[in-house]
Amino acid sequence: MFVSPAGGFGSYAPGERRGEYRLGGDIAVQPDGGGEISGVDYALGFVDLIEKGDHHRAHVNLAY
Repeated sequence: MFVSPAGGFGSYAPGERRGEYRLGGDIAVQPDGGGEISGVDYALGFVDLIEKGDHHRAHVNLAY
């Protein structure tokens, strides 16, 4: 599995913890407010993906 964060991810855009995320495939998730995700929510999504194991050998991305 290869997981990409949203375009607005990093120390320059720390974001706020929301406790949620959206999952996209090869094409980045682009919500109305722009693609972003906090480090905490990215980690939450990453762990959820590992635990579920539904995306073996897939490219996915995480965003709000």
